[in-house]
Amino acid sequence: MRIMRLLLFLSLVVLLGFGQAGCAGKKNNDPTKQSQGSGTQPESTYEPLVITAFPMEKADCILVQTNQKNILIDTAKQKDGPLVEEMLKKLGVKKLDGMIITHFDKDHAGGACYLLDQFLVDHVYLPQYPSEKKSYYELQEKLDERKDTIAIHYIEDKPQEILSGELGKVICTLIPARNDLCEKGEKVDNNMSLVTKISYQDCQFLCTADIEELRISDMLLHQEFARCDWIKMPHHGRFSQALEEMLQVVKPSFSLICTSAQEGIDEQTKQLLEKYRVKQWDTTTDLVQTICNGKTIQMQWIKEKEEPLRK
Repeated sequence: MRIMRLLLFLSLVVLLGFGQAGCAGKKNNDPTKQSQGSGTQPESTYEPLVITAFPMEKADCILVQTNQKNILIDTAKQKDGPLVEEMLKKLGVKKLDGMIITHFDKDHAGGACYLLDQFLVDHVYLPQYPSEKKSYYELQEKLDERKDTIAIHYIEDKPQEILSGELGKVICTLIPARNDLCEKGEKVDNNMSLVTKISYQDCQFLCTADIEELRISDMLLHQEFARCDWIKMPHHGRFSQALEEMLQVVKPSFSLICTSAQEGIDEQTKQLLEKYRVKQWDTTTDLVQTICNGKTIQMQWIKEKEEPLRK
């Protein structure tokens, strides 16, 4: 039943288009030039950047589409593979130009092997650190089988722009952890996550995977955070003491949290976002889409009981 509902939502999105619900805001510090709830698509001569976060319970799977290119950030759990495949196809995806595996936990890398068998994938981007997770070994085995047809990139040492020149006006940069973090703390996989920064004209987006206190503090120390309009909050909305300083630096207007209704979002995280007036969107039950024309950002929540797609 859950699969059928999600596929129905995606069919409606493809047929009716974007912008029937949500909010929009220009990247401008002048509050008099902010617009909200316009209910229309942002106007632009450029092809829009569309970011779709799939409701995969407590798992990450985010599709980035721009300039007729498709980039998948994480692949949810192994059991989610067929559902991710169907949703990608409903959104017109025939091949993945890039697949980013932020780290090797099963709720981020679990569906990768299945999707690699279902789609042509040009590039796979991985963090460079030793993991003991089952998903790591399964993915390495699959990539060894496909090494002649897939360009495999291990990101380490410094930020790296990917698909350079292929994304039109969009710039996608992966920020790896410093190698010494691998020797600190217990959450090695989480803190070694690749952080993804996307820039499109005036608008900035940040996907922080599952980074926790240690990595957030390290990125703050090394000034790796910058002002962004939109942020995918770390680690499924769990609270850490470093979150407040991160929000003070990033100053987002919009936030996305990938989590489940059962797990929910930590109350302290909600309070922080409210304190800094950051609009909150989550995937607890519904698909979340972000549409950007390089000047404005709109987000919409595809709900079962509401009618956000009605013209």
